Formats: sequence, structure tokens, C-alpha cells
Amino acid sequence: MGLDSSRQASASTTLQLDRPRSRITRLIFTCIALSLIWLIAGLGEETRADGAAPQPDDWITINKDYSSQRYVDLDQMTPQNVGKLKEVCEIQLNEPNLFSSGLLKVGRTLYTSTVRQTVAFDATICDSRWRKLVDFEKSPAASNHHGLGYLDGKIFRGTTDGQLIALDANTGVVLWHVDAADPGKRESFTSAPIGWQGKVFIGIATSDLKIAGRLMAFDATTGAMLWSFQTTVGEPNQEPPQAGGGLWSTYSLIPIPARCLPVSPTPSRTSPELQTRRTASFLPIRSFPQMRQQVG
Repeated sequence: MGLDSSRQASASTTLQLDRPRSRITRLIFTCIALSLIWLIAGLGEETRADGAAPQPDDWITINKDYSSQRYVDLDQMTPQNVGKLKEVCEIQLNEPNLFSSGLLKVGRTLYTSTVRQTVAFDATICDSRWRKLVDFEKSPAASNHHGLGYLDGKIFRGTTDGQLIALDANTGVVLWHVDAADPGKRESFTSAPIGWQGKVFIGIATSDLKIAGRLMAFDATTGAMLWSFQTTVGEPNQEPPQAGGGLWSTYSLIPIPARCLPVSPTPSRTSPELQTRRTASFLPIRSFPQMRQQVG
């Protein structure tokens, strides 16, 4: 029994149309699968100090994670019980200075910092695990400090005399330190660094002191500088402004392979005096420059 010729032609046309659709569908699913594989592999790199993968309630940046949304899907605290919360424990830092640092949480350990010290303590009973003082090599150029970064069992911090320091998250032992900002030019590190895929990102402050902002990437294992990017951008065919674009608190990162590292909308503050006396040599950040994290 044969098929009607018109039906054969229709079936042939349908098959021809379905083949490219099928190829497109397979391509889409392949891209999705590869993206998921990359994401899972990338998350696995940011291990905790105890060797385990980060947990949903870990805070590996002062804004919790790379998106800087500070959102945690926890439900223990509710409108019904919030009034019954009470202090469980506390730890004294004993430093007569501003305390504007965020906290990190990795496993059962909390990490915090001041201008002069870095502290790790038990998140449940506040027992001190370790405390490390900064050994200033030069006169500090600022009096603020906003926190730490974490990656692969290491704690990272900047200092107000221009050092970037890596410490063992378990012991507080200094693994390496580099001089990356010049306090003699009024440069300092006040922002909290972030670590991602073997790199540490941090930028200099403070715009009010008429520095030209600079964001840098360092090797998380050795401290070697990988790239540096000036955050003040001038008009076409003109030199970039010599002041502005300092990095004040911390950053956000979009974890797309070899794509970009956006600067967060929290740059150095612009003083009222500088706002009223703004010239071509000073530029506060009003945009979000994006850098390829591999090369800046």
C-alpha cells in the first residue's frame, strides 16, 4: 500500500524543517549544560578553611557573595520572635578607632578587622581563634577600614599604608604581603577585597585626597600583580583626570568565564567642598566600569 504523493511531499517538507529546529534545540541544551558544568566547577574552587565547599549561610565577602545582595534564605528569625532576640556572646577588639568593617563567616568561624588588626573567633561562643596585628611599614594615609575577603582557605585584607596581605584562615599566619599603594602619594586601601578563581581584587582610596583611583588584580597564591586599571577616564584625546574614582568599601562580581568585574556603586565619597570646586582634574565615579577579570 503506497502513500499519497501529496502526503509524502508534506512529510518530507516537515522533516526538512524539523532538522534545523532539532539542531538549534540541541545547541541550546548543550550551551545550558556547559554553563551549568562551568558554574558547578567554579563554585567548587572557593573552598572553606576546613576544605569543604561554601555553604548557603557562609559570607565569603562582606556583602555575603559576589552579587553583593546580602540575601540569605533563612527563616529562623521572624516578626513573631525578633523581639525575643538577645546577645549570646561578644568579643572585645580593644582598639580605639572607627569600627566600620563587615563580617565574614566561613563554617563556624567569624572574621572581622579594624585598621590595625584581623581577628577570627568562634561564631557560637565568641572564643578567639587568632588575632593578627598589622605591621605598618609606612605612615598610614587613611583612618578607615571596611573589611576582609576570603578564598580557598585564605583571608585577604588591605591596609591604610598600602599593603595587601594574605593570611591563613585557620591560623592567622601571614602567607604573603605586597606593597601595592603608595601612602606617600596619599594612596591607601580602605575597601574590602574579593577573591575569585585564583585572583584577589582591590582598589585604592581616597578620592577626597586627590588620588586617581586604581583597581588591581593579584595572584591569590603568590601576591604577584596581574593587572592594574585606572578608574578615571578622560574625554577623547585628553589625559585622564588626576583625581577621583577611588574605591571606598567593596565590589560586586559577575562570575561569567573571562568576562567582567564591575566596580560596585560604592566608590570613595565626594566631599561637599570638592563637589562645589569640581574641575577637569577631579572626577567622582558616576558609572560602573567593567573589566575582563583575566586582563583588566
